[in-house]
Amino acid sequence: MGLNRIRLFQRAAVAVEESRSINFKPSNLLVTLYIFDRSRVKVKVDKSIHLRNAADERKYEDVDCGSNMGLVECCGWTNLGVPIHEPHTLNYQTVTFTTKNATKTSYTQFIEALRAQLASGEEPHGIPVMRERSTVPDAQRFILVELSNWAEDSPVTLAVDVTNAYVVAYQTGSRSFFLREDNPDPAIDNLFPDTERYTFTFSGSYTDLQRVAGEGREEIQLGMDPLENAISALWISNLNQQRALARSLIVLIQMVPEAVRFRYIEYRVRESITRAEMFQPDPAMLSLENNWSALSNAVQQSNQGGVFSSPVELRSTSNKPVYVGSVSDRVISGLAIMLFICGSSDRASSDQFIDHLLMIRPILVDVADVATDADNDDTCADPEPTVCISGRNGLCVDVSDGKYNNGNPIQLWPCQQNSDVKQLWTLRRDGTIRSNGKCLTTNGYSAGDYVMIYDCSTPVTAASIWQLWANGTIINPQSALVLSAESGNSGTTLTVQANIYASRQGWLAGNNTEPFVTSIVGFNDLCMQANGDAMWVVECESSKAEQEWALYPDGSIRPDQDRDRCLTSTDNDSQGSIIIISSCSPGSEGQRWVFMNDGTILNLNNGLVMEVKGSDPSLHQIIIWPATGKPNQQWLPLL
Repeated sequence: MGLNRIRLFQRAAVAVEESRSINFKPSNLLVTLYIFDRSRVKVKVDKSIHLRNAADERKYEDVDCGSNMGLVECCGWTNLGVPIHEPHTLNYQTVTFTTKNATKTSYTQFIEALRAQLASGEEPHGIPVMRERSTVPDAQRFILVELSNWAEDSPVTLAVDVTNAYVVAYQTGSRSFFLREDNPDPAIDNLFPDTERYTFTFSGSYTDLQRVAGEGREEIQLGMDPLENAISALWISNLNQQRALARSLIVLIQMVPEAVRFRYIEYRVRESITRAEMFQPDPAMLSLENNWSALSNAVQQSNQGGVFSSPVELRSTSNKPVYVGSVSDRVISGLAIMLFICGSSDRASSDQFIDHLLMIRPILVDVADVATDADNDDTCADPEPTVCISGRNGLCVDVSDGKYNNGNPIQLWPCQQNSDVKQLWTLRRDGTIRSNGKCLTTNGYSAGDYVMIYDCSTPVTAASIWQLWANGTIINPQSALVLSAESGNSGTTLTVQANIYASRQGWLAGNNTEPFVTSIVGFNDLCMQANGDAMWVVECESSKAEQEWALYPDGSIRPDQDRDRCLTSTDNDSQGSIIIISSCSPGSEGQRWVFMNDGTILNLNNGLVMEVKGSDPSLHQIIIWPATGKPNQQWLPLL
């Protein structure tokens, strides 16, 4: 009988027998759906990945889109095979991947499908977070990751904890192997029933695995060939060769859960597939792996504007320190999913506060809410960090001459050491921004009024109240005007102006004030490159200076070779406008960009994103266009 292809997009629901429904969120992947009775569903994404619900061992006949299965949405027709043998009995989802004929596309789809299954649906500051352990029933505690290689009849099935993406066990045929638990969890007892169970003397921590393997992660090759070999080694699972097993687990953990957590690690694997090469983890990759929990904690425990209570130190590929102090830091756009740390209450999330597609939240919160949450250990903290505020041309917000007499202007000034009081600002929960006990205050509520330092006890309190948004805007709610540097020169007095999301109105709160220098990877893993007054994407070359970009705190993106020029939208009011490289002196709305967690580079003023025109790099054009979610709009700043 004729078989069907069903296109299932994000949030599509498929109703099956007995009017039961299954909600599936595959992160906008086009998938092929197989229907079984009741809630038995198998989803296949291209030839090397599929996702399915756990089912029993019965076989089912092919079904037709026009049958009485009660399908909500189906279209397109193709050949589709249905029968599947499902050995698992609990309600564990299964995602599978094969190294046989694997491509960077099939690998990316696999990682995206796994991310979609691990995400809870909550997005503090726009970043997906995993489930809170207390909310997950034992029957849904794990997701199964079935990995196979050229020996297709010998798959290895990993059990991955949905609350932290840790690998806790794996199955090969009739045997299952469990990593030692320091704190035994009863939920693990449900895994792999009816198998012969073994428990290793080592845990799944890198410390234990590296000790048993006799090698550090930085010494172990990754890529499709090492993954192929790791699958084979685990399938055999000779208990007399624990060194090889620990080494294989290190390969699997980095290429699956770690790639789910970080887009940079996913990119390194994709790159190795394209080049048919193996690679060793660089310092940047290792520092991300070591700091996933710290980054998750810093983001979720940040204040309403996304500023961390203290920076997280990462390493660059050249092993230089990289300090991340807020969700506005470009590095955070590569954090694909977080460990659950604490409840967000009314804090920033993707569905609560949206401004030009950006999740934004003010510093100012309701005092009653703070009092209510004070005794709730599960609620995220709302810190009052003391930081520098850098902006236009990398200059800092500064109390002129360090004099704190009422009315003294606030100016742009070269950033000093973090011990310089006149550039240190405490972001208070009451909405004030304070230096040395005095408040950042607007002299009036009209565009052009200057900003000064003043006693916080002033009768006109609204003049000292600000909201810091995660997109880098600092706004006075009373006037709806924003903090602005109308000139980029040192000594410029700051004023309040109408908000147009210009780069002269962009700010970054944190203790690292230096522009972040990086390469930017885009469509087909090509690198953004400066070419005179133009820019486009070409093959990445680590030694090519034209592919190095300085990301400024004002939101501008500048060729590192010429920091007086910025990426600029030629006509910021028209979609399809070409992005060029021109003078930064206007500090305009066409020169302010935000790296979003969905991989886009967003212009705040018009809500359009950077796109490789027509998905054709040979056109040598990068344009602004409405967000589509397509690969030609995906970008990643490297560490």
